[in-house]
Amino acid sequence: LLAQGKLDIERTQAEAAEATNALANQQKILDAQRAANLIEDRQYYAEKKRLAAESSQAQVDALEKENDALAAQKLTKADALNRDRQIIVNQQKIAKLQADATANQTILDIQAAAAIETKTRAMQAAVAAAQQYVSTAGRQAQRDIEGLGRGNLQRQIDQQRSQREDQFLARSDVLNAQLRAKQINQDEFNTYMQLGR
Repeated sequence: LLAQGKLDIERTQAEAAEATNALANQQKILDAQRAANLIEDRQYYAEKKRLAAESSQAQVDALEKENDALAAQKLTKADALNRDRQIIVNQQKIAKLQADATANQTILDIQAAAAIETKTRAMQAAVAAAQQYVSTAGRQAQRDIEGLGRGNLQRQIDQQRSQREDQFLARSDVLNAQLRAKQINQDEFNTYMQLGR
């Protein structure tokens, strides 16, 4: 009976190691898909959370099966003490796994939110840059049209004024982007805008 109990425990540990390894391989594939931009951030983090939860649960299940096998053994008093110690150690491992799983789920939620926010900010910055480019090109074309028929000196004065306006507007766009990204606060924004005038 003792040999059978050890065999059951070893089988349970081997099954747990196999399941954990399979989940680790799925995680590697998932990471490669994300690195290749084949998967959206929301889907990536949802799948990562699922894999982490399954991995943790597989380890908990294995320890619980091991405890059941240990508890079923008929042992002498001295051997029973060692068995009971092992059951306590396994229970501590289970508690740690469950606490770690909860923390990991929270960490993954935070990472998902941060990744999505970073991409959102990048998209907003790209849209703002494109709008700034179109706006600057449009203003320059309008100035060129207005400058037709004027003298060279007046065109140079208009061009310098236009460059200053474009620089101010470009700085304003940068400050607006920083304000949206919460890199500066409203008071800092107002101060910088007054300095730029």
